[in-house]
Amino acid sequence: MDWGDKYSHTSFDLHCLLNSLPGDLEFKQIFSDIDEKIEQNATSIEHCIKEIQSEVNKQCPDVQLQTTTDCFEWLDNYNYNSSKSPSIPHGDLIKFLKTLQDSLKSELNQEEVILDLLWDLSCQSSVSFPATLSGASFHFLSRTSLHSVEDDSSMDVQSIWDNVRLHLRRFLVNKLQSHNEIINSQHKIWLKKQCIQQLLFLYPESEVIIKYQSIQNKLLAELLQNCFPAYSRELNLDIMAHGYQSTMLRLYSMIKEDFNTLHEILAPTSTLKFIKETYLDTVAEEMAKFLENFCELQFKESAIRVIKTSKSSSRHRGSVHALVTPECSQKGRNFFLSINELKFLAQLVKSFLKLEENVEELLEEIFISLKTPRNPSGILETSSWKVVTEKPKRNATSVPSEQLLPVKEATLPDFRWRNAFKEVSLPVAHCITAATEDFSTKILQQEQNERSSAVTYAMNLVNVQQVWQDSHVVPEEDQPKKIAKFCSDIMEKLDTMLPLALACRDDSFQEIRANFVEACCKVATAVLARLQERGKEFPSRAPLTNLHTLLSTAVYVFQHFTHFDNLLKENTKKPIFLVPVQRYQEFINTLQFQVTDYCVRVCATSILQDAESHHWDDYKAFYEGERCSFSLQMWHYFFCALHHDLWTILPPKLAQEILTDVLEKCLGLLASRYARAHPSYKRTPQIRLDVTTILICTENLLWSICTSVQKLLNPHQYIDDKIFKIHTHCNNLFTTLVILTSPLTELYQTFQHGMDDSASNSIKPFFKQPLHWFSCISHFYPSLLRAPSSGRLTAEGQLKLLLSQPGCNWKLLLETLLQQDGLLLRILLKSSNDNLNQGSSLIETIFKVLYHCNFSPQTFGNVFVSYMEEEQLWNFLYNIPGMKNLLFVEEVFYGYLNISLKML
Repeated sequence: MDWGDKYSHTSFDLHCLLNSLPGDLEFKQIFSDIDEKIEQNATSIEHCIKEIQSEVNKQCPDVQLQTTTDCFEWLDNYNYNSSKSPSIPHGDLIKFLKTLQDSLKSELNQEEVILDLLWDLSCQSSVSFPATLSGASFHFLSRTSLHSVEDDSSMDVQSIWDNVRLHLRRFLVNKLQSHNEIINSQHKIWLKKQCIQQLLFLYPESEVIIKYQSIQNKLLAELLQNCFPAYSRELNLDIMAHGYQSTMLRLYSMIKEDFNTLHEILAPTSTLKFIKETYLDTVAEEMAKFLENFCELQFKESAIRVIKTSKSSSRHRGSVHALVTPECSQKGRNFFLSINELKFLAQLVKSFLKLEENVEELLEEIFISLKTPRNPSGILETSSWKVVTEKPKRNATSVPSEQLLPVKEATLPDFRWRNAFKEVSLPVAHCITAATEDFSTKILQQEQNERSSAVTYAMNLVNVQQVWQDSHVVPEEDQPKKIAKFCSDIMEKLDTMLPLALACRDDSFQEIRANFVEACCKVATAVLARLQERGKEFPSRAPLTNLHTLLSTAVYVFQHFTHFDNLLKENTKKPIFLVPVQRYQEFINTLQFQVTDYCVRVCATSILQDAESHHWDDYKAFYEGERCSFSLQMWHYFFCALHHDLWTILPPKLAQEILTDVLEKCLGLLASRYARAHPSYKRTPQIRLDVTTILICTENLLWSICTSVQKLLNPHQYIDDKIFKIHTHCNNLFTTLVILTSPLTELYQTFQHGMDDSASNSIKPFFKQPLHWFSCISHFYPSLLRAPSSGRLTAEGQLKLLLSQPGCNWKLLLETLLQQDGLLLRILLKSSNDNLNQGSSLIETIFKVLYHCNFSPQTFGNVFVSYMEEEQLWNFLYNIPGMKNLLFVEEVFYGYLNISLKML
């Protein structure tokens, strides 16, 4: 089907459009003019509001407009009250309301019908109903003079209307309470929003908020009563901490539900106030009660411990961690906290910090909406009570003043949960240093004992992914894979204590942070000393793997303290862990150099030293010229082992750097040695096999050390890069191969008359190509690596490059998926056995990836059009509800592709 002609006239040329757009200076001038006009309009509006306030205060002494919000509320009520409403006879009005009242009393399930009827009358007939309980004037009656005598008949109407409203309110409140039992969050939000909007039609906003707040308070009280038990020594602290964490998650889900329910109905300030009073203040009070009980029990136990200690000999009194001294009594109650109790408090603080962060992110949406006008809240359609724009609700200001005026600054609600922890701040500050030093000393001593009793010097390793929960703070290419177990245990303990220091926002917690920083510096020094001690065991007693482990562990600790520094220094630019970070950086650099230098020296002095293999002037063939040197075979095995260890222990980026350095220096050594070789005629085949083996092994390692296709195929663009030097060494080795192994007759015939300038100039560019050595050996060694003239890799080569990386290279992954118009994606879709009726996760994932590739719409079309045609999915798409015309679907799809392709 030819879609190009059909859509050629409706498409547009993107380049022509871009050329017709204004430049940067024009856009700046346009935006500057717009900002100036906005400022002028804002100034004019503020001036008008002040004039209105002054005039109303003069004309109506009983009305005093003090703020902008008062002015908008008065204008809204005035405009609404002054609108024309039909005049209804008093008898008909009483009869209508009594009929409603009798219907509600005598018939069941009539509430929804009556609510819809009242709304129809309000919206379509401009009939309004009184909302207050104070007996205000009823708007069914025509407007009269302010000095006229009040008619008592309106009180009868008000009384009947109040009875009707009361019945409907009970019905809606029961519905609100029943909606809390719904599991589906989105459906629950929609139903709650509907009920609250209906209540706002009947009652003022303040009364509706109070009633809904009481409902949610009961629900929250049940949750806290079940999940916030009183503290007792018999309870397991880990189980309690886990219970509190799950409670915070449920609490946040409740806050999020109410936020999504109210933020489109109420003013932003009202929503913030509701969330603060209902949830944040309540949970802070409950935590204060819990911690008060916790402190009381801890203080009693400390007092008992002091009494028992006072009976012991005076030489043991200095070892007591917590004593009730006059100094402590002046500052506050002090008591001893164990490491488990500190961990428990830290987990509580972490839960509150996470809740605070989530709430702040959630409420920031309100501050964004403050500058964006939105539809008036509480305006409902006849059938579904959805928000509409024709008419504002009666019982609350339709458009809050925050939405009409520019907002210069918005503040989040004050979540005063830290006040609950003030009573434990002093004991935590006194105990955190001793506890931190104590557990680090025990772990280091345990590691020393295990090392003393172990048969080998191999270190116990753990996977970083299992011990570091916040691994996302470090790029994936810099994350260590395995580290020493003792170090992971220590850092895990520090991670547990970190929330206690992060809670510092006032003076009462500053001592905790200071003591935590001091303890961390001591721990960092002790761990570094242990790592340096283990490093001295290499190479005399410990294997090379230990050196890799020490390097990975040092990187892990360095990243940890860098992360701590970024979290704790807050707004100050002065680093907190400057000295430990610098020491670890120096240690990392030393270890990296030591690993590289050791590997090169081992290759130069041990592996590549073989008298039998390198006896070049021997007139006897080396194994009849059928194999390479033993030293090169061992060199290949060494690199395979080194590649495995680096890839499984070190961070991906660091592993590639070390392997690249070792390979480059070894190739330089090999190129120098073989260039000085003078083989006999019988040893010439060995030279040929040795150099060929080196080049083949190097080609195999290039896939692992190159991070992109450009570095693999165009190394000349990275002159200072190690990879370019590797190609240089390989070209030198190939030149040695040609000179030493070519037949003498051919060499003599080629160079007996020398080389003319034209031939020399034509050959020079060829020899300057970095991949020249590979293009020469590719005739007898098949590989996926192409010559630079091809410009790109095959799909198989791209996939091999991706799988050779030490970690997931996301950029290279995307490039591989888009290779050859999405060849791999088409293969995945074709081989997929997913059930289309149940929804395919693979197809959905591929669609999302290609959908966000804005610069490759052609790949999107090639992948999915071919797949849908092969699988005959157009009929499946046609059967989806809402798809009326298959031809329309195809036209839209192909039209999108046609326009996207022409935009390129």
